[in-house]
Amino acid sequence: MLNVALCQRGIDIEERLKEAFPPGEHLFHHFENLPALLELHRRLNLDLVVVACNQECATLLSIIEAAKMHPTLQLVPLVLYVPSPKKETVMKGFACGVDDLISGEWERQIVQTRLQAAMNRSRRDLGVNPSSRLPGNFAIEADITRRLKAGEGFATCYADLDNFKAYNDYYGYSYGDKVIKITARIIRDTVRDLAPHGFVGHIGGDDFIFVVGSGEFEPICENVLSTFDRLVATLYESEDLKRGHIEVLNRRGVLEQFPLLTLTIAVVRSDETSFSHIGELSHMLADLKKYLKTKPGSNFGVERRKKY
Repeated sequence: MLNVALCQRGIDIEERLKEAFPPGEHLFHHFENLPALLELHRRLNLDLVVVACNQECATLLSIIEAAKMHPTLQLVPLVLYVPSPKKETVMKGFACGVDDLISGEWERQIVQTRLQAAMNRSRRDLGVNPSSRLPGNFAIEADITRRLKAGEGFATCYADLDNFKAYNDYYGYSYGDKVIKITARIIRDTVRDLAPHGFVGHIGGDDFIFVVGSGEFEPICENVLSTFDRLVATLYESEDLKRGHIEVLNRRGVLEQFPLLTLTIAVVRSDETSFSHIGELSHMLADLKKYLKTKPGSNFGVERRKKY
């Protein structure tokens, strides 16, 4: 169910706006001012804010500007509709932060497409990881689901850093963030070079996904691991590198030795197993990754079992 917040001045677009959404899959919530919008935002998981006015938009633009300065409300896509806006209104609207400004004659399909595009952009932008600048879970699921529906033969590769928490605790957040960025760059550049139509995403933390053709994954995994192992030396102080491990207090408060960072990649091929949805695939990936992480060093493995 989509929750749409609507404010309109000198114009009534509600009935036309309802036609832009699937019947029974949306709720409209009216607001007249910023406090009312903030209250809606507090109570509901808003999917979209629509503001409409006929000509004079100064008051509404001030509401928009304040909404786009709010720490969480600014993340909700906001669309302004003005049938015949002045140039100053268009410029001020975008300066205030509107995600789209629709004008001219109301064309239902065009309005529907632009509203959906605004919501899709918002979901995409929310999923982008700030460290790696790679797309997140929403884009990952969309790419894999699209490939499953199309019946493509592809390989989903789940890359996970080994001993990252210990490294992060030992060297600190800024060094841990550097590791994430380096790993993301290695995977991104390798996939870009060897599988131009591949997809790379960042699940979060030290977990990455890349999706490539079924016959492309092996050289990509080999190159990612060899490059990572060459660069890992630059991520340690010389004394720690010489020892080959770091010593960190574990959760029991006991000093424990942790090996140098390595990388594990679990691979599941869609042409080896028929999946009906992404949940089945992700379950097998997680299971295989857990097994591979028990092995020492950087390595990758391919799921050979059928769906279970």
